[in-house]
Amino acid sequence: MMQYSLLDWGTFDNWDIEKEKAEAFAGALSLRVMLEMKHSSTTGPLVANTVRSFSERDETGLEELRIGAWSKFPGIKELVMQLREVPEATRPITQIMGQLIESLTPGTTQIRFPLCDLLALFMKSEASNPRDRLFAFLGLAADGDESSPRPDYDESVESVFLRYAKYFITKGHGIKLLYQAAGISAREIQVPSWVPDWTQSELFNKSTINQIAFTGLFYKAAADTSPQIRVADNEGEIIISGYHVDTVSRTAVNYFGDPDSTTNWFPNLRNFFNEVDSFILNRKSYVTGESLFDVQWKTLIGNASRDTNLMAPEEYGQQYRVCRQMIENLKMQGPFPRLEDMNDYCKRLFTMVFYRLCETESGLVGMVPLDTMVGDLVYIFAGGPSPFVLRPSAGLQNKYRVVGGCYIHGVMNGEVVRSDKWREEDVTLH
Repeated sequence: MMQYSLLDWGTFDNWDIEKEKAEAFAGALSLRVMLEMKHSSTTGPLVANTVRSFSERDETGLEELRIGAWSKFPGIKELVMQLREVPEATRPITQIMGQLIESLTPGTTQIRFPLCDLLALFMKSEASNPRDRLFAFLGLAADGDESSPRPDYDESVESVFLRYAKYFITKGHGIKLLYQAAGISAREIQVPSWVPDWTQSELFNKSTINQIAFTGLFYKAAADTSPQIRVADNEGEIIISGYHVDTVSRTAVNYFGDPDSTTNWFPNLRNFFNEVDSFILNRKSYVTGESLFDVQWKTLIGNASRDTNLMAPEEYGQQYRVCRQMIENLKMQGPFPRLEDMNDYCKRLFTMVFYRLCETESGLVGMVPLDTMVGDLVYIFAGGPSPFVLRPSAGLQNKYRVVGGCYIHGVMNGEVVRSDKWREEDVTLH
C-alpha cells in the first residue's frame, strides 16, 4: 500500500485531516516495520532499501517518514532529502551505504529492539486479549527469549503488567517505563501509578512530552546522570533517586474540556491565550533571562517542533504571532479553520491539549498533565530527560503517585543538575 501510494487515494474530509492521515498510515507502517524486524537478514540492506524507497516515492512518502519509526533513526531523513534532489545518485549511494553498514556491523543477523522499546513503537496496535499487548512482541524483541517475560495466559492482566514492569526495571529500562505510564489518570485496570496501562493504546500517543523524552533526543533535564531505580520490598512499589525541583502553586483552566472533542477548541482558544498572558507576561523577567515572549511561545509547545524530533526553530515565534492574530479575528459561530490550513506552530499547539499550563512556587512555568493539582511536586529523576509531576500520598511519608511527565521551562537542559542545588534523594512510587 505504501509502495504504490494506495493510502494517498483515501478521502479525508474531516476538519482534522492531519490526524486522519496519520491514522491511515499507522496500521500499514506498523505492519511494515514488524515485517522488517522479523524477516530482515542483515542490517545494511534493510537501511539501504528503506532510504531508497523514501527517496523514490512521491511527497506522501515524506509524511510517512516524518511520523513513522524511521524518523527516529539519526541522519535518515536528511539523507533522503538530499537524494531526492539528485535521484540518479540514489541507487549507487544506497548500495555503498548498505555495504558500509555491513562492514561496520559484522555478525549482525537481525535488527532487534528491547521489548520495552517495541511496546512504545507499536503503542497504537491493539489486541483482543490485553495480555497480547505484551506477549505478541516476544518473537521480535531482543530480550524476548528470557524467562522473566514468559507468556502466561492464566495470570491476571494486572499481574502480567506488574511483572513486566518490574522486569523492565531490572533490565535498566525504568525511566522509559515511566514515560509510558499514564500515572493517576483514568485507567481500565488497577495497577500502580508507575506501571503503564497497556490496555489503552492511545495514552502514550497523547502524551507528547513523554514521547519526546522517551527518544532522549533533546530534553536533557537530568544531564548525564545515571538512573537509580530498584524494585522495593513492598509489592507494587519502586524506589527511585531524584531531586525535588519545585511545587505546583497554580494551574490554568482546562478551556478545551474533553481533549478528544474538537467542538470547543477554537472558541476557547481566545480565553486560553488571555490566561497564558496572565501567567507569563505579568512579570518583570524570567529565570532564564529570555524575553517573556520567547518563554511564552516555547513553553506552550514544550519547545518542540511539529514532528517532535527537533527543538522548535526560532521562526515559530513569528508563527505564534500569526496564530494569535488568527484566533483574535475568529468568529465564534465558525466555520472554524481546518488544521491543515494552519502553520506548524498551531498544529504543534493542538498536540498539547492533554496538558495544562502551570506555575510553580519559585515562578517557573510549564506544561503539566491535566490531572495536575496545586500542591503536586515537580521532580527530576536521575537519568530522566524531562521532569515528572508527583502527588504525595496522604499519611505515607516519602511515598508518591505518578501524575505524569511534564515540561518546565528553564530546567530542561540540565540547569538544575549543574547548579549547587542538585541533591539526590530516594522516593518511593506506588
